[in-house]
Amino acid sequence: MSRAPKPESQQEQMLLLSRLWTEAQPVVAAMVAGSVVDFQHGEDLVSQVAETVVLKFDDYDRSRPFIPWALGIARNIVLRHYERRAGDRLVFFDDQALGALAVAHEEIAGEAPERLAAMRQCLAEIQGKTRRVMEMRYIHGLKPAAIGQALEMTSNAVWVMLHRGREAVARCVKKRLAAAGGSR
Repeated sequence: MSRAPKPESQQEQMLLLSRLWTEAQPVVAAMVAGSVVDFQHGEDLVSQVAETVVLKFDDYDRSRPFIPWALGIARNIVLRHYERRAGDRLVFFDDQALGALAVAHEEIAGEAPERLAAMRQCLAEIQGKTRRVMEMRYIHGLKPAAIGQALEMTSNAVWVMLHRGREAVARCVKKRLAAAGGSR
């Protein structure tokens, strides 16, 4: 939760904004991703949040933490997104739900960099067919049926492999965070 004095020059202000956004972006992206169904919409919304943060940075009260301020902007942008899509049958978030989601992400924000580093290390440890299946699903966005067809597996076998891979990564992350004293 970064607090910083008001910088003296434009360059210092841009450096501060860059540092603060670098800390907040993973938390904002996670909150947005948890709020929208479509991955592409999520990326677009995070970009809108970044643009708004830059445009409104002069309004940011530097005596207060930056991440909650950025999450507030994200929440408003996600709400506007759903207001525009009011007729969509998949819309189910309201202001109260988004507020709760933002608070939850704010609470884990301090843990995000350590968790992300542990996750990257753990993902690098996944090898063989499980790694290939996870890449096909999460990087290339293929459905289990298409993965199964490509790898000559049943879609059920793909689901099981994905489940076991996710569990292995989760156990590994938990173990790494506990070893580093970062589990909460």
